[in-house]
Amino acid sequence: MCFLQQKSIVIPDGVKVRIAEKCLRYEITFIGPIGEAKLVLPENFIALISDDTSKIIMESSLVADKPLLGTFAGLINQRLEGVTQGFKRQLNLVGVGYRANLTDKGLNLKLGYSHEINIEVGPDIEILCPNQTTIFVKGVDLEKVTQKAAEIKSWRLPEPYKGKGIFYKGETVRRKEGKKN
Repeated sequence: MCFLQQKSIVIPDGVKVRIAEKCLRYEITFIGPIGEAKLVLPENFIALISDDTSKIIMESSLVADKPLLGTFAGLINQRLEGVTQGFKRQLNLVGVGYRANLTDKGLNLKLGYSHEINIEVGPDIEILCPNQTTIFVKGVDLEKVTQKAAEIKSWRLPEPYKGKGIFYKGETVRRKEGKKN
């Protein structure tokens, strides 16, 4: 079988990579100082570790897989960054009486509703509240970190008239002018 497409990704120091073949698919496991992440490649892809164990080599035999080769190379780089540095999203609560704190069950939010909101924290995610109006969502997998941050934000989306809600760090919402008499 002649492989037409090939891509190589450099493995940083301190990261161990294991490749296992399962049901015609390759599963790559990344183990770093912060944690562990996995990635499953599509059927037409083959993953190998170079002889000097400094690179991951991905190969594909189909011409149509060339765009996917770049996509999965980006996903591998993302996993490598996650296990070495980790990912973090900061959320800020803006509004009178809006508060966040951590409990045994997870994150407790008071957002002006008649009830408190309890959000469970998954095993791969770490949530920190240094003060009542700041929330940090940290983890190894960027997709899980951004998904949990979006779930928290969905309870009070930023509002353009009064400027209240849950904001990402650096996010600005264009303010609208209120009703005129």
